[in-house]
Amino acid sequence: MDNTPPHSWEDASIRHFAMLTMLEIDPSNMAGRPSGNDSEKAVFADIVSKLNLIPGCSILDVGSGCGPLTELLCNYAEHREMSLTLFDQTVVNERLVANYPHLVNKAKFVNGVFPNDKIELETRKFDRILLYGVLHYFSNPKSILLDLIDFLNPGGSMLVGDLPNFDKKERLLNSQFGKRLNSEFQQQNNLKDLGLEFNGEIPKIRDQLVLDILETLRSLNFNAYVLPQNNNLPFAFSREDLLIERLPD
Repeated sequence: MDNTPPHSWEDASIRHFAMLTMLEIDPSNMAGRPSGNDSEKAVFADIVSKLNLIPGCSILDVGSGCGPLTELLCNYAEHREMSLTLFDQTVVNERLVANYPHLVNKAKFVNGVFPNDKIELETRKFDRILLYGVLHYFSNPKSILLDLIDFLNPGGSMLVGDLPNFDKKERLLNSQFGKRLNSEFQQQNNLKDLGLEFNGEIPKIRDQLVLDILETLRSLNFNAYVLPQNNNLPFAFSREDLLIERLPD
């Protein structure tokens, strides 16, 4: 359906990624990560561990993308008889199938933008929900998570991965270790400037927002945790993950 979001930041970011998809920019670079399957395999292994992807579970991936990370998830789900739903813009889902034609029957594709097109999910519930490298593109991250938890089965869990916490990165860059790490990263990685420019203030993930999300979810009787990333991930020292669990009935 692809309804237009009401907020200018969301609208601009959605149009931007649609443009990059059509220009065939490297999908890993689109997500802000270095190119290369080794990096994506490390990210995927971290997802599998944290989200506890057990055989037979149902998975919803929101903002699933069109790169190797999604291919890894599709293949993993198929071999373990998992039910996988990929929720992203039409142009992104089309690029995914163009890049990896063998995936066309390995997942259910939902075309749209969450939460505007959440009606496309109907009344479905999922054992696992994945939102990886996506939350900071929404104007109201907390509201998005409160929408998404409605789609979790009892006993289910959601991984909100790769949060670029501005305060965490600032702490890193204020340390000698962080300065050395940043210098080495700039020399070793050639991440292209993708020209992501918008009018107005870009939403930032900060400590206070993360803590507010945890407090709100726990008050709603969900377990919620901040998890560190493994040191072998591309931005392990400046990003973090959230794990949200719905208690069993």
